[in-house]
Amino acid sequence: MEAMQVHRRLEWFAKEVEADPGFLTRPPLQAGVKPVTEPDLHFHVSVGGWGVYEAKSRTFLTLP
Repeated sequence: MEAMQVHRRLEWFAKEVEADPGFLTRPPLQAGVKPVTEPDLHFHVSVGGWGVYEAKSRTFLTLP
């Protein structure tokens, strides 16, 4: 069950990025951080939830 949840979240993320390239740049801009041109993305699971961490800008995108 958990593996399917991870898989669905990653599929959702990939579709969002493909459909809207600005999807990756808005969160850093909203946090006052300049977005990077070549993001270094890592899937991250914590007590607070699931998400994708962009290492260069140090921003976290929460996945639904």
